[in-house]
Amino acid sequence: MTADDRWPRETAAVRRALDAWPLEVAAIELLSVSENLVFRVEQVTGGPVVARLHRPGYNSLVELESEHAWVTSINRSSSIAAARPIETTDGRSHVAVDVSEDDTRFVGVVDWVGGQTLGHMLDGEISSSETVEWYRRTGALLGQIHNQAAVWKPPSWFRRRAWDVDGMVGPDPEWGRFWAVPLADPGQREVLTRTRDALHEILSGFGTGVDRYGLIHADLYCENVFVADDELVMIDFDDAGFGWHLYDIAVAVYDQARAAWFPEVRDSVVAGYRQSRPLAADHEALLSTFLLMRSLALLGWLVDRPELDPTGTRVERNLVAAVAHCITFLSGADPFGENY
Repeated sequence: MTADDRWPRETAAVRRALDAWPLEVAAIELLSVSENLVFRVEQVTGGPVVARLHRPGYNSLVELESEHAWVTSINRSSSIAAARPIETTDGRSHVAVDVSEDDTRFVGVVDWVGGQTLGHMLDGEISSSETVEWYRRTGALLGQIHNQAAVWKPPSWFRRRAWDVDGMVGPDPEWGRFWAVPLADPGQREVLTRTRDALHEILSGFGTGVDRYGLIHADLYCENVFVADDELVMIDFDDAGFGWHLYDIAVAVYDQARAAWFPEVRDSVVAGYRQSRPLAADHEALLSTFLLMRSLALLGWLVDRPELDPTGTRVERNLVAAVAHCITFLSGADPFGENY
């Protein structure tokens, strides 16, 4: 089944939007369906590029243009790389397109990144020591982008979401009300609410000083890092915004939390980060708190996107795991400690 069969209106909309770019399109193939619809676009001449049809209501045009500005500035650095945005023939970063009568979305295009995702590599036959080394390098990369963001001067119109106290545990978090999961029973909901209150107090006390808070990727897990010619290349800045550096670190290692080598991975990403940027010991002590925050954010993300989990299986699995983390956290123990 082709992309045209599964998503006919969306695919047709992307084809129309691509007329704005200096591309001669030969074929279009749907790659992924998640926050956005992501397409591989084959050109008549030249290599492929990637087109993203953005989820309606998530990023405004100015927020997408701000993402474009930051990623462009990153690529001007000599030490870090991200998928390069491609502008339209008349210099725009994104184009609005009507998917249907009442559904207008934005399309953006970036270069194709060769190689394979870090996640794909980790699924292969690599040793635990190699895994730990890749996470050390990922930690160093995170330190580099936080350094870049700390000195970069965004344009006056720059706008991105804030992964601050309200964005994480306020009344309307960026990724959804995780404590209001429809599948949760009263006991689970009570645990989630108590955890939210505790996290609100911790995050408020931690503050947003420049040594701990700034522009972050916010979703740099292993599927958003490509290994190309032994270099790490970042993709998908759709969730990028202002947030805690520790959240970026937690996101990077969260999907390894159940692996036997997780303690080594966690320590390695921190060591790599410190190769690029200071990380105070009292900040590091809060890493498990931000790992818990990632667990809850992912639960909220699914709650807000029921179309991605029509059977409720993923929500139920994430709910059980998140509540278990919360119970440990509320007991005063480390939910991602040695006995996890």
